[in-house]
Amino acid sequence: TLFPCEVLLGRFEMEGKEMVQAAVRDITERVKSEETIRESENRFRLLAESTPLGIAVLNPELKFEYFNPRFTEIFGYTPEDLPDWRIWSEKAYPDPAYRNEFEMFYRGEVMVNPEAGRVHQRVLNTFCKIGGEKIIHFRAVIMPNHHHLLTFEDITEYRQMEIQLREAQKMEAIGTLAGGIAHDFNNLLMGIQGYASLMMLEIDQQHPFYNNLEAIEKQVRSGADLTRQLLGYARGGRYEVRPTDLNELIEQTLGLFSRTRKELNIHRSYGSALWVTDVDRTQIEQVLLNLFLNAWQAMPGGGDLYLETTNILFDEKEASDIDLVPGSYVRIIIRDTGVGMDEWTRQRIFEPFFTTKEMGRGTGLGLATVYGIIKGHGGFIEVRSERGSGSVFLVYLPASQESLEEEKLRPTQELKKGRETILLIDDEEVVLIVTRRILRMLGYGVITASSGPGAIELYRSRCDEIALVILDMIMPGMSGCEVFDRLKRINSEVKVILSSGYSLEGQAQDIIDQGALAFIQKPFSASKLSEKIREVLERPETDGG
Repeated sequence: TLFPCEVLLGRFEMEGKEMVQAAVRDITERVKSEETIRESENRFRLLAESTPLGIAVLNPELKFEYFNPRFTEIFGYTPEDLPDWRIWSEKAYPDPAYRNEFEMFYRGEVMVNPEAGRVHQRVLNTFCKIGGEKIIHFRAVIMPNHHHLLTFEDITEYRQMEIQLREAQKMEAIGTLAGGIAHDFNNLLMGIQGYASLMMLEIDQQHPFYNNLEAIEKQVRSGADLTRQLLGYARGGRYEVRPTDLNELIEQTLGLFSRTRKELNIHRSYGSALWVTDVDRTQIEQVLLNLFLNAWQAMPGGGDLYLETTNILFDEKEASDIDLVPGSYVRIIIRDTGVGMDEWTRQRIFEPFFTTKEMGRGTGLGLATVYGIIKGHGGFIEVRSERGSGSVFLVYLPASQESLEEEKLRPTQELKKGRETILLIDDEEVVLIVTRRILRMLGYGVITASSGPGAIELYRSRCDEIALVILDMIMPGMSGCEVFDRLKRINSEVKVILSSGYSLEGQAQDIIDQGALAFIQKPFSASKLSEKIREVLERPETDGG
């Protein structure tokens, strides 16, 4: 039988003769133990070299005995860079106050409680030889041989994702609030607009009050522009989306902006053969103006404004990193040489009502509106900035498969009247009253309902005489969507104009897709309402729901 053995030989003399003495020891168990240890070491090395954690081992004198490759990958340090714990502490935590805090944790907790197997952990901001500062989940275990096993998990990306998720949730909540405020404010404006329209219908243009009424209408439009900003933020409310050349739109907006900004040097670098995008020109113009104004305000003594456009393709990984759908995009870069911003400001820059201006000098809605509009168009916006180094805004908008069409000019429409009967449904009393009066002055018969169930009963009993329904989208108890569905059951050919303080998004667009014939946003004037009514009533029956 073959077995591993250890042979010890010795020479000696006996009775004048030189002799050799041999001792044979069976070392089978020792060889097995050594093999087990080697296998264990190999397993540990394989595990240590393939784990996503950085691993280091300190001896009892706090000198490093081992780094795994991931440690060097995370921090950039090699064993030659870090002979002992003191050097590591100085390099990883260069701020003396922060280093002292770390040393107190390690020497005051880990080393004071040296019982084997106990895990001590802390999340630390750690400076790396490459990659700047990272957020590290640090764990330390004292082993039975008094060596220290240390692991380092890079959680920087995870923490950034946590922050982005919290920001997205906060923005969504604030957006819902902003949308509700805009909706209610538009209903208030509708009352003002409606009564102004009524008075203008009742007097001629030479009346001394006519100019005052025009001024009221102008102020209502200004208020509506403000709520449009809120809606743009809250819902990304797009109104007239069509294929657009962003180079042309940027240049047009820049012409408007630069007339009174002579102190800025503007540099253009427009991409050739830029892809077409499907956007609402008015809203993207608003985005550009806000970003131009932000850059101008960051350069009070003048400076340089750089504009660049380019086509860009995102694969699945690249798109997921910035919360986009993979595909083709047009990128707009707006860079200034202004004062820049600190990290705290940069992270809050898109929040509604956040402003760095003095009280009363700004609403804080500009960049929040920009954020909402870009998200509403399926795009993304990011900002890069450091204090004293200017700011760079990068806007990504999805490319379109459509081709550009020449814009057709719409002729001015005169006030149109009619004699049909209209069912007007709205839960806001002032809107109901003023719209009813406008409709009657336009010659229509009007039936009113202030709730969904009441409207359904009226339509069921009088549908033969009702030519058109004007339906408010947001009502308590029964929504406009539910009312429309019930009206369609009574008469599949019912003609409906949707009315809302919200924009044509979400439920309103869904109902349009299901057969509603038009949408009119509050506040609307008598002329706009008259035009929309005739547009629907004179539409051929084959186009109806």
